[in-house]
Amino acid sequence: MSAPLSTVAILGLGQMGTSLALAFKKYGLCERVQGYDLHPDHATTAYSLKAVDDFYATPEATVEGAQLVVLCTPVGTYATLMQAIAPHLEQGAIITDIGSIKQQAIRDLEPHLPPHANLVPAHPIAGSEKVGPTHARADFFVDHLFLVTPVEETPVEMIELICGLWQAMGARAEALAPDTHDHIYAYVSHLPQLMAFATAPLLMDAGCRLAMGDEMFRRFTRIGRCDPEMWRDIFLENARHLIPASEYIAAMLRHMRKELAEGSAEQESAEADASLLYTAWPKLLASTLITTVQQVEHQLERRLLRYAAGGFVDFSAPILEDPEAQLAQISEHATHFVGWIEAYLEVQDQITRAMADRDSDGLLNLLAHCQGAAKRLL
Repeated sequence: MSAPLSTVAILGLGQMGTSLALAFKKYGLCERVQGYDLHPDHATTAYSLKAVDDFYATPEATVEGAQLVVLCTPVGTYATLMQAIAPHLEQGAIITDIGSIKQQAIRDLEPHLPPHANLVPAHPIAGSEKVGPTHARADFFVDHLFLVTPVEETPVEMIELICGLWQAMGARAEALAPDTHDHIYAYVSHLPQLMAFATAPLLMDAGCRLAMGDEMFRRFTRIGRCDPEMWRDIFLENARHLIPASEYIAAMLRHMRKELAEGSAEQESAEADASLLYTAWPKLLASTLITTVQQVEHQLERRLLRYAAGGFVDFSAPILEDPEAQLAQISEHATHFVGWIEAYLEVQDQITRAMADRDSDGLLNLLAHCQGAAKRLL
């Protein structure tokens, strides 16, 4: 049987883009894959992995002759990319993407979309803290959720084609309105990422190390090592939904800090401090995240956890343990938790203010510092 497509162009050959290219090859979904990446070493690596049949020096050259163009670059690059490739798109070409923010993506792409091309925004719910094509896998999207977020003008047959391609790669395809998508993922992806960044400096300053923690602690800290530049863009692009989410978490923690400060607790030893940061602290943050998501589920009358990304699952994993024992442990060591909450909130508040001020450079510096702290836990 012939492949559904002749030529696919993939712009951005990092872990996700190269995994997608490998999947197109493995499942026989196209005859040829053309690739481009701003970093030449990514392109040559993808070529050496046989993910792409050829790679090009410019995005314009890459899209020549392609029926399908997949944007696998940060959403902040979409407008510039679309302007560059628009005159070179084939008649009837489909533009799709893998970005985790959909409204901003649509706003950036639609003004530059030529009349002879079609836009099908999308978001595969997959990824990891690792970066680059060397971490790509052809089965990367198997058993993962794939969301298509069409605009009103998107032809139904184009939506069906894109969903069919991802289903052939092993993903579960669903449709979701762009604004609903961004609202949901502020809570089940972007918020746990923000919290993972914000807690890393506290853990590093306390001398925590992954080798001294259990598997739950490893999962809890994993996404703190994610790419700060990518997440800077996501935080800014979804600030409308993410800032209220962050503020809700902060309000919960301030209320808890006040309650704990008014109680009486004996000062603990340094050894007790470290032990609690490996065990009780992850449970505290995970519980605030779960409580916040449950509140939004009630408001939206929709189950959010079914959309949860791997980062949410790992960061919230500690809450699966005994909640009553967790509360008792926190109450018994109130003095420590008051200090930790204050230290954590200082970083989270800085991140939230940078988003509110649209301080791109300041936010990137903050997230890079947090990522560096998370890496030093290794």
